[in-house]
Amino acid sequence: MATDDDPSLQGLIEEKLEEIADELDDDEDVDEVVSDLFDDLVEANYEGLMDHRDTMLEDWREEMNGFEDRLYDDWQEPIDLFESFIVFSLELGQMYSRDRQEAAMDDEDLVHLVLVKLHARACLIAREILALIKQGYADGAHARWRSIHEVAVVGEFLRQTGQETAKRFMLHQAIDDYHQAVAYRNEQDTLRGEPISDETMEELEQRREKLLDHYGSGFDGTWGWASHEIERGRFKDIEEHAGYGQFYPYYKFASKANIHSGAKGTFEQLATSDRYRLSTPTAPANLGFTLPATHAARSLFQITMALLLHRPNEEYMVQLLTAREFLEDIEHAFPEVRATIEQRDEEMWDEYLDEYLSDIEDNLDEFVEEMDDFTPPIVEIDLEDFEVHVGGKDS
Repeated sequence: MATDDDPSLQGLIEEKLEEIADELDDDEDVDEVVSDLFDDLVEANYEGLMDHRDTMLEDWREEMNGFEDRLYDDWQEPIDLFESFIVFSLELGQMYSRDRQEAAMDDEDLVHLVLVKLHARACLIAREILALIKQGYADGAHARWRSIHEVAVVGEFLRQTGQETAKRFMLHQAIDDYHQAVAYRNEQDTLRGEPISDETMEELEQRREKLLDHYGSGFDGTWGWASHEIERGRFKDIEEHAGYGQFYPYYKFASKANIHSGAKGTFEQLATSDRYRLSTPTAPANLGFTLPATHAARSLFQITMALLLHRPNEEYMVQLLTAREFLEDIEHAFPEVRATIEQRDEEMWDEYLDEYLSDIEDNLDEFVEEMDDFTPPIVEIDLEDFEVHVGGKDS
């Protein structure tokens, strides 16, 4: 990128420094020269990247396509089951909406309207989860399951509590709009986005105040639309009311390990096996799909069940029982493939260790010398004295 002999950025820097040393006058402003140097370096570095971009992307995509093909070869049966279940669920939702739409409009059935919307959203999220699994992103897939779980919980809660809750749910968008606008307006100068006018803010505030006057201050919370049915206004309370409280530990796990940037998500990922727990994955992996796939399938079944049970008939019940058969097959297929892959990987690992140890025995002196030059980090966590110690092999 810099010269024919040394195409690296370091080579470019050395070349520019030599030019400066040869040409710099005593009276010249050094700060200005250095500033110009970095401008030139950035421009040259970026141009070099652009010159090699097509080749870089071609190599990258070829590698990713090969990985995805191998992943699908391993997981074909459960992936195809999951994808078929998504298509089946989507068709059920479309059938129900088509059958019930006219009656729902006549009856002003707000529960029907919201459930149809929620079910469609759940199908879309499920397709996103499928895409992430096919590409090897188990943790991203489980993060999206958190969303589809919320959809399923809200859908069942609305089905149980009826039209008044559905109306409050729809009206609550004005509360969300207000709080989003306040947060944005506080930072709009920094964000350099389209400003929110005083008139718009006043209108949003008036709508919010009107709703709070009618429904009470509890309506202002994130889950305020459910405040007339639950006491503390937490998602966990809605989850328990809907009958899905048993999934809260997994919901918390997905939040901590797959979404938020705390210690749990930093040091533990679904896509990292126990053998490599201290490593941090930077690429897709061929493991970790059982939890996100089976959870997503179950949540999709739950929101489909909420939809069909809102105005059930015999045909819907048959379809729902068929969907349950689908779900059971998915919940068996993913663990079975996982067990097969784990056994294969264990055999490959044992074979690698045998070869590695044999190589060490044949080249013991060279191996000892290499290990003397290598100092791996050692991390010790002391929960009694609340200490974390980091050191090398001699610590």
